[in-house]
Order: sequence, then structure tokens, then C-alpha cells
Amino acid sequence: MALMCDRYRPTSLSKLYFNEEQATHLKRMIESVDFPNLLIYGESGSGKKTRIQCILKEIFGNGVTKTKIEMKTIEIRSGKSVEIKVISSNYHLEVNPSDVNIYDRYVVQNLIKTTAQTKSLFEKLKFKIIVIHEAHKLTKEAQHSLRRTIEKYLSTTRIILNANTISTIIPPIQSRTLCIRVPRPSVLKLTQYIQEVAKKENISITKEVAQKIVLKSERNIRKALLMLETMKVKGSTDSIPLTIYEQKLDAIADKIVHNQTVKMIEEIRNDFYELQLHLIPIDFIYISITRGLLKRIQSEQLKEKIISSAAYYQHNSTQGNKHIYHFEAFIAQIMTFFKEV
Repeated sequence: MALMCDRYRPTSLSKLYFNEEQATHLKRMIESVDFPNLLIYGESGSGKKTRIQCILKEIFGNGVTKTKIEMKTIEIRSGKSVEIKVISSNYHLEVNPSDVNIYDRYVVQNLIKTTAQTKSLFEKLKFKIIVIHEAHKLTKEAQHSLRRTIEKYLSTTRIILNANTISTIIPPIQSRTLCIRVPRPSVLKLTQYIQEVAKKENISITKEVAQKIVLKSERNIRKALLMLETMKVKGSTDSIPLTIYEQKLDAIADKIVHNQTVKMIEEIRNDFYELQLHLIPIDFIYISITRGLLKRIQSEQLKEKIISSAAYYQHNSTQGNKHIYHFEAFIAQIMTFFKEV
């Protein structure tokens, strides 16, 4: 059986529960046929991907849900190539170029060029749509390549960029797209939604517990539904359990506070690899460990040092592709701070 976050995912713009006014504007824009390139951005768990799926279905109908997943081989230079997962239908294509790190510009160039050369099967609109996920992770080279490609193939292709933030998107891309921010829902709205889902699932929870779920999830729709499902599986609606990866991240913070040794760094390194194996975002790892450390200490000066160090190494980590080097340096520096106290 599918998870709650998949079972209760809206399938059309008219069924969207959050930011309804925005959904109405999008529907009008689609009906006008003058469809622009889009940059849809907002925090993780705000409903961006769901909104994009609804836009595609509004344009192309049910045919857009008949997708296939394949690995495409893209040549980056003579004798060398990379493989990337692509989800496609007869009308659109979805890809995450950041999966291939510094070679993302080759993916962007190749896929847009290939897609632009194939004719759309949809009579109303004479173009195909390419959805680029995690656009905020694109290298500057890939973004400049995307800018040139957008201009060249505007008659046969439209781009939808899905990003967590526009701070890393270059101005030329922003100026060539319609930027739409999707905020996380309010506490009140998400609390009502959690109560409705709980009722459908025959889970007996009070408004106070639903609100605690919302606050604990930081208004992240996906996370809130996963927490509700965890409560259902455990058969307890009195307390809100931590997910397995949250427990591991909290345990890492505890290890740092109580044992500053080389052996402990090695142990934490293995924990990090396990988190990466389960696709836990690197930003979330830094934020969660930092929060775990801050709640265990009293010194304001030490808190300031930890926050500054976390920001520095998190930024460096996102600039490269060897996350473990930056993460270990972060752990080592935090341990040094504790030894100096």
C-alpha cells in the first residue's frame, strides 16, 4: 500500500488544498495558451512537485501520467559518458541534472536539444515540457548553458524549474522565467488538513496533537503525513515519535558532546555514509546535528561558534561533491570546541 503522502496527493489544480488562489491563477494562465517557462521555488515539503504534476495534467490530460523511467547515456567528451535517470511521457520529461554533479551542463544541453527535435503529440500546444528538479543545485556553467538553450528552442520546448531557493539561480534565468513561490502552509491550515486525513484513516487524534505534528514537522506537508502514519503504525497518538534518521542524527550530536576522539569520528563517518545511502539531504544533516548540539549546551559563546562552523562547512559542502571531507572537518572542529571548554 502507498504511503499517505502519495495516497492523498492532489491530482489537479482544482483539488489543491493549499495556496488555492495561486492554483486559480495557474489555471487561468494555462487556459490562455500563452505558457511561459516557469521557475517554481519554495522550501522542501511545500508542495512544489505536486503543483508541477497538476500543471502538467491540466495541460496534457491523463496521458502525462503514463510515464516510463529509463537510464540515458550522455556523452560528455570523446570516450567518456555519464548515465542519468529520466522520467518521460509522450508530452514531457523530468530530470535531476545535479545527480551527475559537475557534468550537469552536458545533461541540460543534450536533453533539451533532443527533446526540441521531437514533435509534440499534443495538438493544442506545439511544444514539450522539460521539468528540471533541484534546479538550485545546478552549476553556474549549467545555468548559463540553460539560458542559451531556452532562447534557442523556445518555439518547441518549455522549461519548468523546481528549486528550493532562487538565491543560487543566476539573474538571466530568473528574467527568462515566471517565478512562482510556493510557501509552506500555515499552522492552522495544515493542522486542519492533518485532522481531515486522520479522520479518513480512522486515527483518533485531538486538535492539539495535530498541531504538535505540524509544529514538529516545521509545516512540511510530506513530513507531517509521514509522522501521522508512524503514529498509526505504532498505535500511539499520545506522543510524536522521531523518524529513524532523526534518531540517528540526534545520536550523532550526543556522541560529539560526550566523546571527542578519533575513534568516534570514524564511527560518525559510518553514520554519515548510512544517512547518505538513505538519501537524507546534506543540508538537513547539518541543520539537525547543529540543533541537537545547541539543545545540549548552555554557553552562548559555544553556540555561536557551532552555528558559524555549521554554516561554513554546509556552504563548502554544497559547492563540491565530496561531502564527507567537509562533514568530517565540521565534526572535528566541533569536537575541538568542546575540548577547549
